[in-house]
Amino acid sequence: GRLYPAVAQALGVFDSAQYSELKAGKSVMTEDGTLVEPDQCVGPKREGRSLGIIPPCLSSDLFGKRMGPVDVLIHSMTTITKDRQLLSLAGTAGHCAQALGAKELVLWQSQTSFLDNEESHDDEFPSKIIEEAAASFSNGNHVSFGGIYAAHQWEREETQPFPVNIPDDLRYLLQSE
Repeated sequence: GRLYPAVAQALGVFDSAQYSELKAGKSVMTEDGTLVEPDQCVGPKREGRSLGIIPPCLSSDLFGKRMGPVDVLIHSMTTITKDRQLLSLAGTAGHCAQALGAKELVLWQSQTSFLDNEESHDDEFPSKIIEEAAASFSNGNHVSFGGIYAAHQWEREETQPFPVNIPDDLRYLLQSE
């Protein structure tokens, strides 16, 4: 969970090594002998997301078969062969994301050689490849295109953002967080 340093300091914890211990779920002793429990200054555990990355390749089928389920799949849009159409690659990425049970697919392109492809000269190109991938990724989940066109940040929701056993007289410290 998230450490609230102002609360930890108000409880007498000032050492960064002790911050790490609190974050790891361990109790720490302050200099004056007070035992500080993690649930006094660390919020509840936040569930992480699993991430899969498929690099430039001829086919992502092998990755899809070997990779376990993922929450977010980043699929390269770099073509290895010149005859591969980018729209078909986006469709393949969508199928792969579907097979892996992904909740989000990020079509990623970091090489400027991507702009040499005729398909990429169309102003509607980013929308078209997102639509193509989404058509194959029928979970109704999110598809985005990143790299030379845009960047993407998925917002996280926190169910209970504050420590559960913070002393009442220290709750005011959370208001500035």
